[in-house]
Amino acid sequence: MIASIEGQCVYVGRDRVILEVGGIGYSVLITESLAQNLCVDKKYRLQTLMIVRENEIFLVGFRTAVEREFFKLLTTISGIGPKAALKILDNLSPSDLASCIMEGDTESLKQVPGVGTKTAKRLILELQEKIGSMADDLALPSGKKTGEVVSGAIPTSDADLSPIAMEAISVLVNLGCTAEEAKKAVQNALANLGSQPESSGSLVMAALGEMES
Repeated sequence: MIASIEGQCVYVGRDRVILEVGGIGYSVLITESLAQNLCVDKKYRLQTLMIVRENEIFLVGFRTAVEREFFKLLTTISGIGPKAALKILDNLSPSDLASCIMEGDTESLKQVPGVGTKTAKRLILELQEKIGSMADDLALPSGKKTGEVVSGAIPTSDADLSPIAMEAISVLVNLGCTAEEAKKAVQNALANLGSQPESSGSLVMAALGEMES
């Protein structure tokens, strides 16, 4: 699996970029909004996911590892392929998408081109529990209980962090963030919230928003 790629941009299309690495050009499928922010002759690093099908193999690129994880969730839904999943992420950030699904907001989901009432309801039905589990720290590695720190993944010297904050960092790390990225996002979210959140789930959502801003 090619988890990330860094190279010189030699081509940018509406929904595709070619990054040259060591004399090899890698064509990467991306969102239209990301394509609009890339320029030829500049160097970029993208988080990637390799899609292997019977007749083709291709790369999909993302700004962050969290975005990649939400893409993987979306493509577990019947009828939603890579291009449809990218279209959803082009219109809704991971935190906005999570909020829509957790709140059962079909109207906001239907604003995405190609997403009708049936698809919106299916997204909510099939992803609500999965996203809720991530937000409630049920996505920790096997054998770890809520509140425990994953050894080697999260700094244990931060005595100023509350258990809820540590739990939120755990979730973000398991979504693909580095420990440093997760800690910074959680600290920024806590500063902007102005008060201690009621649960790690709400703090995770706020931290995701900080990472996208």
